[in-house]
Amino acid sequence: MTSHFILLLVSLLAFATFEEVVSFQSFKLPNFSFLSSPSSKTGGKQQFPLEQKKLDLLDAISSTNNGKDATVQEQMRVLKMVREIELAQPPSDTLLTNVEEAKELLDGVWYLQYTSPSEIDNDDDTADTDIDGDSNNMKEEEVWKMENAEEYITTKKAKMKGGVNAQGFKVDTSNRPVKQIFDIDNMIVSNEVQADFGFVSVGGPFRPSDNVSNRSIVSFTAGKIQLNLGITINLSWIFFILAQLKGTADNGWLETTYVGQDLRIGRGNKGNMFILTRDPNAVQP
Repeated sequence: MTSHFILLLVSLLAFATFEEVVSFQSFKLPNFSFLSSPSSKTGGKQQFPLEQKKLDLLDAISSTNNGKDATVQEQMRVLKMVREIELAQPPSDTLLTNVEEAKELLDGVWYLQYTSPSEIDNDDDTADTDIDGDSNNMKEEEVWKMENAEEYITTKKAKMKGGVNAQGFKVDTSNRPVKQIFDIDNMIVSNEVQADFGFVSVGGPFRPSDNVSNRSIVSFTAGKIQLNLGITINLSWIFFILAQLKGTADNGWLETTYVGQDLRIGRGNKGNMFILTRDPNAVQP
């Protein structure tokens, strides 16, 4: 049982790049009317308002078990919609350095709603299928690319959906609610999951990257398991040992590629894409 606890804790470590998936019950779509923005023109084509794009995205990731049950075709459709939102309104260069801006947009609790690789291999018969009359193969400039990797932080692609890949272990977390909490005042981020046997959390400081303005570098230093039996297991020593072996406490990084009042999109150092919302019931199960 101890090995199971440690495995789950390590899976949360991977959530530094948000590679967890959550499931909830009794979901409803939120009202994003206050987030509407005027439509814009790109390449001579009239574009949908950003508000509608976000509503369509939440609808597209519904009934996918937070990405676990998404087909290749669905994954490619979601990635295309995500990229349109990212390009329509990228975060400011001061998101992580302007305290007031960070407190307004990042601070507080976020719920993970969907996870998938940022790139889908065309090794499935449905990969080249058109959706709504448009090809899923976006132009090269429209595809998110990882740039300026951080020293000592792995960028080996995990290619996970509905789960995490931590230190080579693949863990399915689709049946567990996962949330992330940003504490901007103290520059601390924590990730929490309610498992069948109890409550698991990891946390630690984060800082802006010197290489990419919208990238947060996370250094988890604390971890614990609170069993339903009333026993608390402190596993912070695991992070200490890993830091000594690696020569750094940096565990991973996340780029916030879009953030609004109710929706956030991120890309992690292992190549995965994450969609989070303020409302835990924002996506249909």
